[in-house]
Amino acid sequence: GNSAQTESDARSQVSGASNDGIAETREIIELETSTGSEKADLVYINGTILSMNPGREVFQAIAVKENRILSLGKNSDIDAYIADFTQIIDLNGRTLMPGFIDTHQHLFDDAIIQGYDPLPNQQIAIENGITSIADLYVDAGVLSQLESFSNAGDIRVRLNVYLVSTSNCGETTGDWWKTYQPGQNLGTNLQIGGIKIFTDGGSCAIPAMSVEYPGGGFGDLFFTRTDLAQTIRDVDDAGFQAAIHALGDRSLEQVLYAIEEVLGGEENRLRHRIEHNATIRPDLLARYNQTGALPV
Repeated sequence: GNSAQTESDARSQVSGASNDGIAETREIIELETSTGSEKADLVYINGTILSMNPGREVFQAIAVKENRILSLGKNSDIDAYIADFTQIIDLNGRTLMPGFIDTHQHLFDDAIIQGYDPLPNQQIAIENGITSIADLYVDAGVLSQLESFSNAGDIRVRLNVYLVSTSNCGETTGDWWKTYQPGQNLGTNLQIGGIKIFTDGGSCAIPAMSVEYPGGGFGDLFFTRTDLAQTIRDVDDAGFQAAIHALGDRSLEQVLYAIEEVLGGEENRLRHRIEHNATIRPDLLARYNQTGALPV
């Protein structure tokens, strides 16, 4: 999650809220330390800071060190964390909140595949408060370029990449993804999120439906149920989360059966997820709860 935010990771917006809504308690929430012995790299003061903790407390100031929140409280509570090198930002009453997490995006991969610089896309995301992104179509070529951006310090959001085991047309990309580890850190702000599997059409071919299209045909299903279950099992056995593209109801039904077979009644501990879920038949709704599959 985005529990610790730097200046570029935080979303500030002008708000008419006054400090009257700030928690009056003198007790400081301290997430990493019980004293002010650690000094902050960054301190925000005079703000309306939404902590997003279970109590929904609102605070006036926050101290941050190396992407960790040291403390939340009143301005005076944070004084102990300020050193000569600490950057102090006066929010002047504006609201500060954790950044948004976008769990399915193509901001980086689309730009790279089409030959464009992805960094302007990243800047737009940051300006709209998005600080963590899952990029859902990363092949070996895209990954190589992302690693170059990371090594140059150009990736500013937390970027989780999903390595493709099949193309968007259903063609296998081989076992290249098996050379990586689940959650592997590939560089600054760049890590492996999981493995992407395409089960029916969309950007290539046609979504697989149980009803005939007006022009004829039922769409394109890329796997048999047995082959899909084996593909998901390979991902599960390797310890990765599977992100499974499924648009049509026929594809969704197949995916739910395959996940159920792979899990064998056990908990979906790796949080295998189904992307898009565009045409869910009513009879399939209960299957999501039964299998524990996560719709995204």
